Amino acid sequence: MSNKAIAVWFLLCVLFLIMAVALGIYANVVLNPDLHQYCRSAQHSGETTCRAIIEDDFSGSVLDIYFLAVIVLLMALVCGCITWIGALVRQGRQRQWGWFLGTLTFSGIAILIYLLVVPKTQRIPAPSLDQRLPPTS
Repeated sequence: MSNKAIAVWFLLCVLFLIMAVALGIYANVVLNPDLHQYCRSAQHSGETTCRAIIEDDFSGSVLDIYFLAVIVLLMALVCGCITWIGALVRQGRQRQWGWFLGTLTFSGIAILIYLLVVPKTQRIPAPSLDQRLPPTS
């Protein structure tokens, strides 16, 4: 897997992770306070029980948002695994064992540093003329 492909999968993973966190925050901060405020006002006005109000009006939307956040989080996990395995295979093929152990241990931050620091192609010195020509007798 090339550095470009690893970078694309890594960015997808980060994007999905940010989306999942944003959905979770939205469900907790935006929808749940509305739910509790709605429930308190309904109890003061003498309407039905709070549990019935929650089940009828808000629980579907909150649970849908949580379910969507879990699905997006699973997508981030899949992208992260593809990134991790691709980086490990690349580092193993290039015999970069220090990076391999770092990626194996500290996956996310090591992959980010690897993508920023390591050049796209490994520089292999060209063989000298003496090494290419067979010996003459």
